[in-house]
Amino acid sequence: MQLWGLDAPAAALCWALAYAALLDIPMITSAPLLLLTSAVWLFTISKRLYCAAVRRRGWYVLFYRSHIAPLTLLTLCVLAATLWMLFYYVGQIVISYALVPVVLLALSRLVYRNDVLRGFCYATAFAYACSVPAGFYSVFVTPLDLLLFRPTWYLALLMLLYYLLRGSWQLEEGSARLHGVLVSVGLVLLFFCCLFGAWNAPVHERPLYLTLAIAVACLEVLVRLRPHLSHDALFSVGWLSMALPPLLGIFLFAARGGLV
Repeated sequence: MQLWGLDAPAAALCWALAYAALLDIPMITSAPLLLLTSAVWLFTISKRLYCAAVRRRGWYVLFYRSHIAPLTLLTLCVLAATLWMLFYYVGQIVISYALVPVVLLALSRLVYRNDVLRGFCYATAFAYACSVPAGFYSVFVTPLDLLLFRPTWYLALLMLLYYLLRGSWQLEEGSARLHGVLVSVGLVLLFFCCLFGAWNAPVHERPLYLTLAIAVACLEVLVRLRPHLSHDALFSVGWLSMALPPLLGIFLFAARGGLV
C-alpha cells in the first residue's frame, strides 16, 4: 500500500470523511472525494518518483527504480482522470477551491531549502484539501471560509509536526532524539489547543476538535515508538497513524449524533 503511494491518499480520504460526518454535512457525493484522493496520490507518487531518481539511498528507491515504467504509465492515466474529473465530472466551480492548494504547493518550491516552511506549505495544502469535499456541499461556504476555519489550521499544524517527525527518521540518533523532543512539545501544546477549542467551539464543531486531539495523541505514540521500530517500519506505519484517528472520531461521535 505504501510503496504504491496509497497511504497518503487514504489518510486524506479519512479526514475528508471525518469533516463531512462530524460537521453534519447532510449530503456528500463520491465526486469530490475521488478528486481529492487522486490529486493527493498524484502529488505523493510524483514526489517519491523524483526522490528515487535523484537519491541513491532510501526505503523506496530500489522499488520505484525497478517499477518506473508501470508507475509512470499509471501516473499519466490518473492525471488524465483527475483533469477529467476536475473540469467535467465534479464541476468547474471546484477550481476556485483548488487554487489554495495549488498556490501553497507552488510556494513550497520557492522555500524548498527550508524544511519547516516547505513542510508548512505541504501541511496547509493537505489540511485545506481535506476540508474541500465537506465545504463544497455546505451552504454559503467560500474557499476563504474554509481557509479561515480554525480546525483546518489545527490539522495543518498536526501535519506539519508529522512531516517534521518523518524528516527526523532519516537523521542520526542524536539529532533524531532532539527533533522528537521538539515535536513532542509541539504536540502537547496542540493537544491543549484542541481541548480548549472543543470547550469554546459551537456544539456541532466539538467532535472535530476532539478527533484532532485523538490524532495528536496517536502521533505522540508514534514518537514514543521511535526507539523500538526500524527505519522502514516507521515509514510503513506513519500515514496509518494519521488515517486511524478520523475513523475513530467518526465511530465515536458521528454514529451517536455528535456531542450534546
